[in-house]
Amino acid sequence: INSLLNTGEINNLYKSEELDGIIRDMGPIMQKLKRDETKELKYSTFLERIRDNLHMVLSMSPVGESFRSRCRKFPSLINCSTLIYFDKWPGSALEAVCTKLLGELGYLEKNVQASLTTLFPLIHLSVEEMSITFFEELRRKFYVTPKSYIDAIKFFILSLQETREKYSGNIERLNKGLKNFHATSRLV
Repeated sequence: INSLLNTGEINNLYKSEELDGIIRDMGPIMQKLKRDETKELKYSTFLERIRDNLHMVLSMSPVGESFRSRCRKFPSLINCSTLIYFDKWPGSALEAVCTKLLGELGYLEKNVQASLTTLFPLIHLSVEEMSITFFEELRRKFYVTPKSYIDAIKFFILSLQETREKYSGNIERLNKGLKNFHATSRLV
């Protein structure tokens, strides 16, 4: 990625036949641009077009040593890209994300879903507030990110599904036992 961001190419990516095909296909483009048609100029124009037209989205958490380490190892992440830091989400965005994730379940009652949609953002915002207090008192950072919010909702959904499966098995066994009990009581 560092090489691609910096130069527009990945070394030794193309076999010689593929490279010849690229250079051959650049002929009409070179004529349209009214440039000389040398092999080197065709290839440099090809790379120039890649740099101008290739857009990548990389998503990384700025938390911890791994981001700093990547920036030191791959300086093009800083020099040849635009960094966009996302601030904390507003409450309406937290509610919208929660509504979407919980809505995918399909079996929650509307009043339960509405309560959870109010509860999850409240928890997330209170943890954000407490992380500030935590830093002020102990001088230690605790990061609360949108990813942690989504992970919390997904963990809840996973726990809910596991619990539903567990209890639906118990309910089936109870119903089967009741049927057997009623069948036996009729025989007696």
